[in-house]
Amino acid sequence: MYGSVSLPSQGRETPTNMGPKAKKGSSIASGVVNLTNTIVGAGMLGLPGAFGGTGWLSGVVLIVLSATFSAHGLVLLSKAACI
Repeated sequence: MYGSVSLPSQGRETPTNMGPKAKKGSSIASGVVNLTNTIVGAGMLGLPGAFGGTGWLSGVVLIVLSATFSAHGLVLLSKAACI
């Protein structure tokens, strides 16, 4: 019915039949590192374009303003988590 497709029941190794030491997914630390790398990488790639479009002084002001709003947002999130 499936032709030459190898199904798990035909001896193909899958995480459910590889034994007790089979890894079923990534760890939380791996996920955090991957997410941080994605966020920081996108920001670092966008900075030259932002500075090129606004200039040095305006770019620095906008980065400081953005960092301030971001820090305030994190404070609000942490306060909301305690409620």
